[in-house]
Amino acid sequence: MVPEPLDPRYVQARRVLLDALFALAPHRAAVIVAGAQAIYLRTGDADFAIAPFTIDSDFAINPSLLGDNPQLEAAMRGAGFDLTQWPEGHVEPGTWVTPALVEGRQELIPVDLIVPEGAAPPGGRRGARLGVQGNRAARRILGLEAALIDHSPIEIMPLDAADTRRTATRFCDLSRGLPSSHDPCMGDGLAFLRSWREVLCDREAAGSPCRNASDGPCRHVGEWWVATIAV
Repeated sequence: MVPEPLDPRYVQARRVLLDALFALAPHRAAVIVAGAQAIYLRTGDADFAIAPFTIDSDFAINPSLLGDNPQLEAAMRGAGFDLTQWPEGHVEPGTWVTPALVEGRQELIPVDLIVPEGAAPPGGRRGARLGVQGNRAARRILGLEAALIDHSPIEIMPLDAADTRRTATRFCDLSRGLPSSHDPCMGDGLAFLRSWREVLCDREAAGSPCRNASDGPCRHVGEWWVATIAV
């Protein structure tokens, strides 16, 4: 099965992911990649004909491991990011964007810095109150708590051959059980399917791993997915 070529926006999204990780390198211990990016980093092509695709990156931030310097806002702005600003004039805490040139047109690629609600310091409804780091650099959201506990190391590389950077970080791990659409590491629908396949294949009997999406339990996941999107 020959996968589709990667969407240029996905290639740019990986570049932006690396930009943000390098900007936040001094806070590496406090940063975990989550969302669809985490799924694709874990599963790769996963023998699907449909190429992986996502634009945004989600970083779970552990406030207990976050240092005072550098300032998150200064680090992100220094790497070319700006907080999303609404027409009314207020900014969206934790939602950072940076421009990228995709096939001759400029698009904004987002990176979200998220403090899980269960770990967030008290105060505020959207912006995470992070002491000297302020209350705009990251936002608080319910549902990412497990990412602070269940994660694995990974080396992230670019998808653009002209980009030679690589960096070590951590990403949200799905190995503890079957993922659901509400999993803290979950992203889009295709990432959901890929993660189901990955975990089911891990559970195959030793010596008979699932090699493609039509083998064993993976086939049933595919059947379930087709039935789901057909409704």
